[in-house]
Amino acid sequence: MDHLVLKDYPTIDHLAGFNQKIKQLCNDHRYPQMLDYLSQTSITDTIYRDEDNQTYYYYYGIAAYQVTQNARTGLRYLNLALNETFTRHQSMITPNELLILTAIAFLTCRSHQTEAGLSEFETHLNRVRQQRVTKTSENTNILFYQYGLSCYEAGQYQLAANVIAEGIKWTTDHDSHYMLADLFFLLAKVHQALKRPNDDLLLKSQTLAEIFVVETYPI
Repeated sequence: MDHLVLKDYPTIDHLAGFNQKIKQLCNDHRYPQMLDYLSQTSITDTIYRDEDNQTYYYYYGIAAYQVTQNARTGLRYLNLALNETFTRHQSMITPNELLILTAIAFLTCRSHQTEAGLSEFETHLNRVRQQRVTKTSENTNILFYQYGLSCYEAGQYQLAANVIAEGIKWTTDHDSHYMLADLFFLLAKVHQALKRPNDDLLLKSQTLAEIFVVETYPI
């Protein structure tokens, strides 16, 4: 979450300038400027569709969390984003809804509600397993990484290893390399915590990072 670079950025169809600006600010991790930009009335006055409001509040929640480092502040806006389109009993979810649900689960863990957050992660992962997402998105890889990281931070190392290994398989099965270096790096850290260090995992992470020019997420 602290250095998140999405594979596919949620967009607002009629605001091409907005989409480009948000992507640039996210990629550069310039969250105070992002929050200032999102607060402009020239943006909020031109958003009407539920899906567009959802995109707006998603970015606002991410920026608010990054600026304040307060998980509850981020959760407030992420839940606003989710509620624009999502109901708890719907059978299918969109990739954007999954992205928001993943962020909510992650910040729930960060707000000292670890058990609830990990339970949310498992619910969302089951949606992926059961193919209850409307279409495949490489942003799904974030779910595995943040679930695994949350398990790692909670000291649930074996669960973390299982989730990350499943994430690596999901990523490669879908011909993706997005987050793959990060998943291998995190799995190496988990193996160290389990007292089973595996240098091959670190080597794979470093090699993938060099090939695809990605930054490794901090632990």
